[in-house]
Amino acid sequence: DWEKLYEGFEKKNTETTQNIDKEAHLMPSNLSTEKENFQHSIEYENDLKGFELYQFQKKYILTSAESGIMLIDQHRAHLRILFEENLKKIANKKGNSQSLLFPEVLEINPADVGSLRKIENDLYYLGFDISDFGKNSFQINAVPTNLEGSAIEIIEQMIDTEKNKSMDVKTDLHEMIALSLAKSTAIKSGQVLNNKEMNELFNQLFATSNPNYSPDGKLIIS
Repeated sequence: DWEKLYEGFEKKNTETTQNIDKEAHLMPSNLSTEKENFQHSIEYENDLKGFELYQFQKKYILTSAESGIMLIDQHRAHLRILFEENLKKIANKKGNSQSLLFPEVLEINPADVGSLRKIENDLYYLGFDISDFGKNSFQINAVPTNLEGSAIEIIEQMIDTEKNKSMDVKTDLHEMIALSLAKSTAIKSGQVLNNKEMNELFNQLFATSNPNYSPDGKLIIS
């Protein structure tokens, strides 16, 4: 009879061991999941700390204001900033430039040479270095620092601006040139900005003379 008693004890001990193994197997998994959720929660809270500006639809910068939420058009804001910076460069006759490793050649119509001559000094003050290349051609040796896009296209746009200045005789030529370059170099809608870039844009905008409107009269803040 003692053998039967031992068999029952062995069976019970085996079942208990299996239950312990199952619990031991489940426990690390549950703890791991809880730990992972906790870490995600901490990371999310840390991401929000110190962030006061948010990008919306890759076009606007959102921030809180006394009246509610302030919506800033990032392209128009940068346009205002660059416009005033360009005006200062022209007024001070001092713009930062970077030499091109491979100078670009600008070819224009003979009728446009006069327009280029009229804005040549302003281009120089903005950071462009242009020299004659013969037969209505000009060599672009240097461009404003951090200029993005084709220098040839930007200068051609400025020439068109000078040619069409009669459309608004009240507008100063310097302002037209400053605005033309700003439109060519301002950040566009759809460009993703990180928190540092948004803060810089925000601070620079409210350091301008008119943060509410772009140079061409469009609303920046709503």
